Amino acid sequence: MPVDEFKLINPPVLAVFMTDESNGREVTLPASDSEEAQKVYEQGLQMFNDGQTREAFETFVRATEIDPNCVDACVALARSFLTMDGQKYSDEAFFYGEQAYSADPNNPKARNVASSANFEKGKMAWDTQNWDGAVRYFKRAYELEPKAETLSALGYCAEKANMLADFADVCDKRLKQQPDDHPVKYILGRSYAKMAIDGSSAPDMAWIRTERLRRAEVQLMDYLATDSLNGHANYWLGIVYFMTDRLDEASHIVAKLQKIDPDRSKELEEFLAG
Repeated sequence: MPVDEFKLINPPVLAVFMTDESNGREVTLPASDSEEAQKVYEQGLQMFNDGQTREAFETFVRATEIDPNCVDACVALARSFLTMDGQKYSDEAFFYGEQAYSADPNNPKARNVASSANFEKGKMAWDTQNWDGAVRYFKRAYELEPKAETLSALGYCAEKANMLADFADVCDKRLKQQPDDHPVKYILGRSYAKMAIDGSSAPDMAWIRTERLRRAEVQLMDYLATDSLNGHANYWLGIVYFMTDRLDEASHIVAKLQKIDPDRSKELEEFLAG
């Protein structure tokens, strides 16, 4: 079966369990099926190592037909589709990546390939300016495997989609897991500041703006404690000071930036001038 003719017409089910229709119970696949699928996968791996790429691909497919939850075979297929043409075969790569993760969420290879497949989907959505879709895929990719590149893409698309609040939630969740992830602290602080700038100025919404500025300051100060000369972080802190009527502190940031980042200093001066 040539690779280009491969179609997911009747893909294997995504569940780890099958249903016993006689009484509705969930039952696992027989151990023999799982073991047989793994043997078939290993045969395919040997073919791949011997340069028999097409035969290896077909053998990986056969392994998933025996056991849809053969993680190694699902990972191999997802990676194959991503390597061949990540955009052309994005649906197939996404399917097998998510299948691998569904079968074993703690498997590093499964998480990696599922993240990569979602990242590819995110890039495709970005290219068509489907910002909501891009946010959804990049968010999933980052949750599976936190990478700076993915977080940066997610932040950009979230801003385009007016979904910075969702992006902030992702950053907050990351910091609960990894409190010392300092780059995330900067990105989160900047996001809260941007939300405060773009938010409603209605009197009954003032408390939301105040809280966003408070959170922005906390995150930016934490970040600057480890990188006090970062021009971008100082710039956003200066904006927070200005928006909370601490003009002397904002002016101090302008003077500091003149020494470490003249471009950011000029931008901040222009912001303060209104």
